[in-house]
Order: sequence, then C-alpha cells, then structure tokens
Amino acid sequence: MSYCIIGAGMAGLAAARRVLEIGAQVTIFERMDQLGGTWIYTDEVGVDRYGLPVHTSMYRGLRTNLPKESDVSMLTETGAKFTNGSEESFDVVVYCTGFRYNFPFLGADCGIEVQDNHVQPLYKHCININHPTMAFIGLPFYVCAAQMMDLQVRFCLAYLTGRQHLPPAHEMLDDAAQEFEDRLQRGYKKRHAHMMGPEQGRYYDDLAKTAQIETIPLVMTKLHNESSQRFVDDLIHFREDVFRIVDDEYFEYVKE
Repeated sequence: MSYCIIGAGMAGLAAARRVLEIGAQVTIFERMDQLGGTWIYTDEVGVDRYGLPVHTSMYRGLRTNLPKESDVSMLTETGAKFTNGSEESFDVVVYCTGFRYNFPFLGADCGIEVQDNHVQPLYKHCININHPTMAFIGLPFYVCAAQMMDLQVRFCLAYLTGRQHLPPAHEMLDDAAQEFEDRLQRGYKKRHAHMMGPEQGRYYDDLAKTAQIETIPLVMTKLHNESSQRFVDDLIHFREDVFRIVDDEYFEYVKE
C-alpha cells in the first residue's frame, strides 16, 4: 500500500514514521523548501548537527515538491494530479496541513476577529482588549504547552484579582500592533502571528516581567527546543532520548 502525505511539518513527519513502521511506501509533499514545518528545521539529512550520520532510512524516502515536484492541484480516483500536469497513484492520502483558529461560539459583541489565523485584538496573545475579563489560554504554538498555559493563567489572574492593573486599551492595542509588526519585520507571515518557537523564551519572560510573576525556567525552553530538533534529526529514535535537568538553566543527556 502506498501513502501520500501532504505537509512535512511535525504532524506529517510523525505520520510518515508510523507508515514506515508497517513497511508501506510513503511520499511526502511539502510546498516549503524545508522539512519540519515553519519553525527552525532544515532538510539537511546527510549528517546531523553533531556531524554524525542520520541513522534512519526514513529520510531517503522523503522529497519536497520544490524544486523537483509541483504542488498538488487536485485528487483523482487513483491518486493526485500536480500543477505541472503529471499524476501519481496512491492508495491513501493524508492531509497534515495545519489548523485554523475558529470560535463559532463567540458573538460579534465579543469583539474578536480571526484573519489568516491571527486572533485579535489580544494583549500578550491572551487577554481580549475589548473585554479584558475574557482570556484565550493556549493560542501560541511551538511552545512548552503545559508550562506556557500555566504562565498565561497566572498572568491573567494577576489582573483579574486586582494585584496588577492593565494599561489603557489604546496602550494595549499599540503593544499588540508593535509586536505583530516586529514579527513581520523578522520575516514571519500573518498566519504565524501566534507562533513562538525560537521566540518562546522572550514571550515567557515578557509575560512574567509585565505581571511581576515567576517565569518558566530557561531549562524548559532549552529542552523543548532540543527535543523538537531531535524530532527532525532522528524521527525514528528520538523518543528514546533521556535528559536530566541539572538546574533552572541547564540539562544533560543521560541516554541518546
């Protein structure tokens, strides 16, 4: 049985791993020029960043649609047709193309809009500036999810309980607009408005400093970045890695 996986982000690569485990043929199509999604990954698969050979046969089965392959234009009864007119046959097509924020349960009077996955107007990616007793917990992605959501809750509670006071609405709007503009200047797309990845440590510290609360230890961010990179470097065996936290800043490998 042959599989076509559209999207070489973390979900697409994870799906490919499971397909390979059952011995099936898999082809991944990715419109970007890199594997691993939209964060910090590269498609350098000959050796890893330690100079060691990538010891999984998976990478030999991966190929992107740039520059050799055209994008998928439509599905057919037997597979897929591409924008250059060529066709290939597959038994199964799996879409791993991301998600879109949607809040159908919110009325227009909540004042929240979603444009190309940019939820606004939010102060620090969580507090509804129009109605500051409403908070969105967990919107940012490529983060230490559990720790970040705990930090966001503590951030919001600092204001809801009256321990801290929010700036005027116009200042919060200016802050959100400036943060978004800074992202655009660094090359992010609008749909990446809530993507953290390499920005996550800065975001955690900003929340903590603004509300005068404890931040997430730096070691957690480092571990998240390392494990995410290991996911791409060695998709088959990365779950066997064992780390030991030394202190709030450093960790070490126990087993690799």
